[in-house]
Amino acid sequence: MSEALYRNRKFAYHSQALASCGLVDRDLFHKFYAGKELVHSLIVEEPFEGCLFVRDDRRQRRALNRQARTCLSFVGDNVAPEGGMAYIRWGANRNPADALCERIGAELICLRWQSKHPLTVPVRYVIQYIQTVFILLLRRPAMVIGQHTHPFCSLAALTYSKLTGRPFMTDCHNAPFVERIWNLPALNWLNRLVYRGAAVNAVHNEGILRLAKEDLKLPGMFTVLHCVIPPVPKVAPHSLPSPSVLVVCSYYSDEPIKAVLEAAAATPEIHYYMTGNVRRLDPAVRETAPRNVTFTGFLSTEEYDAYLLGADAAMALSSRENLLMAACHEAIGAGKPFIVTDGPVARSYLRRGAVFAENDADAIAAGVRRAVASRAELAEEMRSLRRELDELWWKQWQDVQRRLAR
Repeated sequence: MSEALYRNRKFAYHSQALASCGLVDRDLFHKFYAGKELVHSLIVEEPFEGCLFVRDDRRQRRALNRQARTCLSFVGDNVAPEGGMAYIRWGANRNPADALCERIGAELICLRWQSKHPLTVPVRYVIQYIQTVFILLLRRPAMVIGQHTHPFCSLAALTYSKLTGRPFMTDCHNAPFVERIWNLPALNWLNRLVYRGAAVNAVHNEGILRLAKEDLKLPGMFTVLHCVIPPVPKVAPHSLPSPSVLVVCSYYSDEPIKAVLEAAAATPEIHYYMTGNVRRLDPAVRETAPRNVTFTGFLSTEEYDAYLLGADAAMALSSRENLLMAACHEAIGAGKPFIVTDGPVARSYLRRGAVFAENDADAIAAGVRRAVASRAELAEEMRSLRRELDELWWKQWQDVQRRLAR
């Protein structure tokens, strides 16, 4: 969320243990906690003038938990008035939900525990489900948006809706529709339960809409709501050698990493900066990287933005169908030419400013050369495309609001 939204909200709440964690007005914090022993178990930072970022010290977790209800009552007086919108998501990294909340004025409730160990994930889902329902009942928003990357976060929104009679909608990502684990019988049943209970299920592109309604024949009301294009990052760009391309990677099996490295070897005049946790990449593949490739590792939001602004173009490739990655919207927001895997969904969305390539080395190399050679023209096209997509988004949001009002 932006600094302006933090200032407006005064207290953006997130927690692993329903403790006093978040961004809070400095004067209110000292007034509330003056003379209390709890202060000594907190780590306090000041990222913005007049605000404090407060997070719990693990050594004092039990003491903080005993104060949870009191702290949450304090939160309830200083975030957003009862009757507003709330968006719930589980995860710590930057996410399209941040831009959506800023645009529609929704309170972002973000639970940041992200353990992915197979033995702890089920426990995490249960704990976060209980936490989310508890927070929603305390906040009592008039409408809830649940991020649907799996059924459990949205299930908490459904529970709140059933208990209070207030509507909720899902912000559906691709995983529940296409990943095998979420289509196992029990989890598929949970997904369908959520879709049926939601007033609106919003998907991010027309390809997923067709998959949900025609191929999977899912219950519930589905409509398209594109991701919000984020604003131009407010950081100083890195001074990168030109021409250069930022390759946004996660090193998952759907990404043609070997083909990208081969394309880099075929274009030695272009510098490639590959983001993401490189430990996921097979060391044997990594050793084949040519000298014009730099593995940046996983980047903070500020570092990522600085690389994006400093590069001449951005690229993200995937073999998955009906996928528009977050890097696509970030490139549009930054006004950067974007190289993307060719496909009908990408072509219908990226009508200008993009270069389409197949996932083989020759096509990627040709696409990168074209993007850097025409970067000024493509950047101007991206700025024009952004204006069009913003207008289209508002029309889609008005349609969602009409459906919610039924």
